[in-house]
Amino acid sequence: MRIRSYTTVLCLLTFATSIIFMTSCVEQKSAKEGGSTMSKAPMFQAKNLVDGEVISLQDMEGRVLIIDFWATWCPPCRMEIPGFIEIYDKYKDKKFAIIGISVDVSGETVVKKFIEEYKVNYPVIMVTRQLQSDYEKAIGKPIRGIPTTLVVNREGSIESVHVGYRSRDAFEKEIKKLLGEAGGIVR
Repeated sequence: MRIRSYTTVLCLLTFATSIIFMTSCVEQKSAKEGGSTMSKAPMFQAKNLVDGEVISLQDMEGRVLIIDFWATWCPPCRMEIPGFIEIYDKYKDKKFAIIGISVDVSGETVVKKFIEEYKVNYPVIMVTRQLQSDYEKAIGKPIRGIPTTLVVNREGSIESVHVGYRSRDAFEKEIKKLLGEAGGIVR
């Protein structure tokens, strides 16, 4: 009887986790769909938790960007981060950058520990209400699910918004297109 109870609980937890994971992966929206105009990524200035330096979006002008809203406790976020680390290593010298925006309410200490553990090599900042509000206005809807990842072109306009897990290969394909790569050569 006891094993049966544990099995039932395990099945329910697995089912609930699957539903949460699948629904977080459902929505993907291109800013170009439906004739909508692309919004500019809002400017900000914040402390980079990776190295303690102050960074701003203005420092990223002329770069293709991934801006990722995430949290240390989010399984899909944790799945994406190793791919972001690889992508950043591969393209950082080709006018490309990633900025992680942590929505952790636990604070910087938890995020810094995560950064060290996962060996995050790209800038990570903490979200503020104003920053989140600015980005919600730019994408035209609330940021309700994480990860929420924006892909920004060299002109600073938001090309696409992805809610939920997305593979490294999917992001890389989008980045290569924006970088103008053909056959591995940057134009």
